[in-house]
Amino acid sequence: MVRFPPFLPSAKWYAEWLRAMMSGLECKDAFALANKLTSSEGKALARCLIAGRDSSPAFMGMAIEGGASVLKNRSRCCDAVKLSDHGNWRHTHIGTLEATYGRTPYFSHLMPAVRDCYLTQQSDRLEDFNLRLHNVILEFLGINRFLETYAYGAGHAQGIQFYATAIERGEEVAASINPELSIVDATMRAGQEILLALIYEINNRQPV
Repeated sequence: MVRFPPFLPSAKWYAEWLRAMMSGLECKDAFALANKLTSSEGKALARCLIAGRDSSPAFMGMAIEGGASVLKNRSRCCDAVKLSDHGNWRHTHIGTLEATYGRTPYFSHLMPAVRDCYLTQQSDRLEDFNLRLHNVILEFLGINRFLETYAYGAGHAQGIQFYATAIERGEEVAASINPELSIVDATMRAGQEILLALIYEINNRQPV
């Protein structure tokens, strides 16, 4: 099993990962379970779905050293798959995200951190790049703070109030997004309230 997140995975993936974290799994085990439940392995580790120009989903993928076929070898995915600079995909992705989401409500709040991940290359490993983007999403949505509150206990007054709000508002937010698209799509449109949608999905949907 692949024990790191795919490239900017879907809102559905995040619901499964968060469900696993709330059940007490370690982070890497939660990655593996979410990947399995959403079939996010192989080529899915290096590409994501965003909104296309004609409203139909469009893939946005990264260049892999040795070609995309390398991702079929699951034994290499955890520590050996590296990104290639072929095709100048980093700048192409930034341009695509700007063109697609530049007018959405939360673009200016989320995009600087996403852009920094693309332009500040700290590692050429696929795993490291995906984890950096994952951490940007966690920070923006406040998921780590939520998990800390959740772990504190259901009897905590703040946790109860937050959870009640999540269930009430989360249904509305969940209905406004496409869970098959990258979490970036949902977050650019609805901001931090996407966390409420994820909590709603966890409480009202069966695991995929």
